[in-house]
Amino acid sequence: MSAQALPVLVVEDNEMNQQLLLRQLQRIGLANVVLAANGAEALAWLEQKSCLFVIADCQMPEMDGYEMTRQIRLRERVTGEHLHIIALTASVMDDDRERCALAGMDSHISKPTQIAVLREKLQQWLPAEMS
Repeated sequence: MSAQALPVLVVEDNEMNQQLLLRQLQRIGLANVVLAANGAEALAWLEQKSCLFVIADCQMPEMDGYEMTRQIRLRERVTGEHLHIIALTASVMDDDRERCALAGMDSHISKPTQIAVLREKLQQWLPAEMS
């Protein structure tokens, strides 16, 4: 499957935030978006499928983005792969950034998301034909 065909996995429990991210990703040119309501749902989906990268809220019920990322990173020790994960945080304080990094997240953006910031963060991981 080509990178362009791979979906972006958005893990967010708030439906309004899901829809905002969906529209922003579509405007960037990423029309294939899969939504998950929590980390456990995302992990179950990732057991069956692949994605271009993950954008995950840090604070969610059932399983938050930090734990989901730790679980993904544990799996990657076996597979040798690396899935890019961008954290969504309500705060961008230094301790929040550090907690994201310690969990294994590659980057973070604050909520509400701004399309220019989202595009800038994603640019480094988009395949050449999409950037």
